[in-house]
Amino acid sequence: MIKTVLTREDAQEIMKLGRRLHQESRFKDQEFDALRCWLVLEQTLQQPDKYFIAFDSEYRGFILMAMTEEFFSGSKWAGDRCLYIAPEHRGGSLVVRLLNAAQDWAKANGAKEMVIIHNTGIDMEKAPKLFNKLGFDMKGYICAKEIL
Repeated sequence: MIKTVLTREDAQEIMKLGRRLHQESRFKDQEFDALRCWLVLEQTLQQPDKYFIAFDSEYRGFILMAMTEEFFSGSKWAGDRCLYIAPEHRGGSLVVRLLNAAQDWAKANGAKEMVIIHNTGIDMEKAPKLFNKLGFDMKGYICAKEIL
């Protein structure tokens, strides 16, 4: 079952998944700031028109979304802050169900577009094919440069 409202217990389990994402991703060398993550999760309760979370009741994965507006037009779009499926649960329908819940929220809140920003370095070969299969088109690239 997909849930979209956090309880304290849910948030604690999402934090565990967040730590797994952190350790598996290109961000693993950065500090994991649990307080910051907790505050971001709290925003889904305080500002449900701007922040959204969906997760399954078995805590196998989650998606965290934020609503923003285009600089040029003010047109609303929803973008992911995190999308994570635990490795042992990849390949099933969970990602589709999470994306569908996110899309329903985005549409209900006036978004004209939903954007998935895949910048974790996880499954770099598989992810574009999956997202394309689910109706997403490449609209650009993400380039990162470490500044020392």
